[in-house]
Amino acid sequence: MFTSLWPDYRHSILNISNSILAHYHVAPKYPTIPALDKDLSQNPKNVILWILDGMGMNVLEKSLPKNAFLRKHLTDTLTSVFPPTTATALLMPLTLQLHLQIMPHLQQAK
Repeated sequence: MFTSLWPDYRHSILNISNSILAHYHVAPKYPTIPALDKDLSQNPKNVILWILDGMGMNVLEKSLPKNAFLRKHLTDTLTSVFPPTTATALLMPLTLQLHLQIMPHLQQAK
């Protein structure tokens, strides 16, 4: 059964970039992700942001066994963005802006 999930902009893909910024001592604009902050506190030599378009939890759970590498190393689940399109999902973590700041024409007239 498919369930709808609305973005949580305090715990979404937007917040990944904010955690990375905070790691490099740049003031984040939005909340960071505690699980990622914890990993980054280990001071890794390199930080790589690997984006898998369309890789949702429903895809992981349906397609991979529980002992698969990705599922075994999963530490947190984040929401995506709205509208749930590739363009919006890729722009938000790169620009550190919410979709209505990137694409103001999407705002409904008041």
